[in-house]
Amino acid sequence: MAARHPYRRGEVVLVQFPFSGPGGKKDRPAVVVSTDTYHDDWDELLVAAITSRPPRDMRTSDCALRDWKTEGLHQPSWVRSHMATVQRTLIIRKLGNLTALDLQAVDGCLRISLGL
Repeated sequence: MAARHPYRRGEVVLVQFPFSGPGGKKDRPAVVVSTDTYHDDWDELLVAAITSRPPRDMRTSDCALRDWKTEGLHQPSWVRSHMATVQRTLIIRKLGNLTALDLQAVDGCLRISLGL
């Protein structure tokens, strides 16, 4: 029987998200995209950034969250294919869960971003 992991794929969390440039991080919502199998081997999570700032130019790898109200977010939001590996200790708290429809859409956007 697999151990219960503190965070699961599809959960929306508030995390100290690292900047892509040198130094710094910002508290922001993100979606956990890694799986229990990944979590079994690492004390970290793969997350994709969530933003409430509408993209100026919508990319094929951007994903609008249709059910943001029920997912623990306070305003319309988008998942950007800006990913990071973060230690579990950087997770501030869980905000909610993506609906199956939104998780499926995020998966599609990530496949485009990663060429899968």
